[in-house]
Amino acid sequence: MGFLPYLESARQSIDAAVEGLLPPVGGPTDTLARAMRHSVAGGKRLRAATVMLAADTFGLEPDKVLPTACAVEFYHAGTLIHDDLPCIDDDDLRRGRPTCHKAFGEAPALLAGDALFLLCLETIASQAATPVRRLLWRPCRTSLRTPA
Repeated sequence: MGFLPYLESARQSIDAAVEGLLPPVGGPTDTLARAMRHSVAGGKRLRAATVMLAADTFGLEPDKVLPTACAVEFYHAGTLIHDDLPCIDDDDLRRGRPTCHKAFGEAPALLAGDALFLLCLETIASQAATPVRRLLWRPCRTSLRTPA
């Protein structure tokens, strides 16, 4: 399979996985969820497809790294949101659509970018064999007392 057909096939898988990982619209975080979705929508998914292609190159199932591929997209979208803010580039359009801060306001855009960074980390951490929460919150087994 050539690269362009592979990219199209991977993009469809990535888009479906991204949709499942993003927070749902509605409720108290509706604006944040819509801003995140607005900023992740569209794009070629070239970075995520590269992650999957690298996995395939090294003999791994590309679907096994799909969450990591999505995490790369979340991180990339977060950087684009922050780059477009008035305090940096002050762009009005991204991918032919209003930038996040133009569509939702500057504060929600800043929070959406930050939330996408956190979603990136959460998505990667969720793939660990030992859940990160168990590693971070396990009781300390060493004594904090100083020796006598």
